[in-house]
Amino acid sequence: MDRCDQLAALAALLAGCGMPPMFSVAIDEPIIDGRITLNGGSAKLMKNLDGAYWAKWREKAAEGELMVVFADGKRASCKMAYTPGNSPQRQAFTIRNRKCARLPDG
Repeated sequence: MDRCDQLAALAALLAGCGMPPMFSVAIDEPIIDGRITLNGGSAKLMKNLDGAYWAKWREKAAEGELMVVFADGKRASCKMAYTPGNSPQRQAFTIRNRKCARLPDG
């Protein structure tokens, strides 16, 4: 857990609420857009300093997809879901050669 995650966890504890689920994706080529769409709502992917992208979700249970758009307009997507108590707070994905895969938890 990096320093920002530690501070976010501390803030959540002090606020008396749990941390929202986080989704990250490492992509092997530039994209022009990326977002997660869960339960009909959408959140734009944000670029981290390390080059990976991430998004967080504020709702409790969610189901949908992570989708990115490449410079040539082609897309790649992953199905995703979050269930409180059964899913990790962080879910990581990778897009390599325009194919999306979920990384193992941990």
